[in-house]
Amino acid sequence: MKGLRIAGNTVLYLVIYAAIVMLVNQLLYNGISNSVLKEWIKGNPGIVLIVSNIIVLAVYLPLLRWQKISLKDLGFVPPRRGSLLLSAGTGIWLGLFIAAFARLPWIKATFPAISDLVAFVVGGSLIIFMLGSLLLGSLLEEWLFRGMLFHTLNQSLSILWTVLLQAVL
Repeated sequence: MKGLRIAGNTVLYLVIYAAIVMLVNQLLYNGISNSVLKEWIKGNPGIVLIVSNIIVLAVYLPLLRWQKISLKDLGFVPPRRGSLLLSAGTGIWLGLFIAAFARLPWIKATFPAISDLVAFVVGGSLIIFMLGSLLLGSLLEEWLFRGMLFHTLNQSLSILWTVLLQAVL
């Protein structure tokens, strides 16, 4: 029974995330009538993921509280002096590396889907790219999403299987 609950929670986290991203995508691209704002959104597609992830964060936090999962359970500890800047810098650096790597001709030719996805996320203004790198990579994906999956899966799986499965998901 415990395994079924853990599998259900894992699927729930994935479904919530995917549903919110798809809904925000639909609303931002099709629900906005202001032509100037609509063009800005088309020129800065990363904003869709930033808005989506802020909403996911707002949904996940009460879900954590309801399940009696503390932020400490997810690996969140108060940052030491300088570690917050190091994390932010690492997120931005990784985003820049991925953006540059995905634009290499060999990558574009061999893996066009990955190259197109990276172009979608990176496209637009520098501030949107930086917010996306910080919010998507550093906060939501690593800390909350992976943390929630890790905590949930680790209740019945070994560390090895927990790490492998949450990485695949």
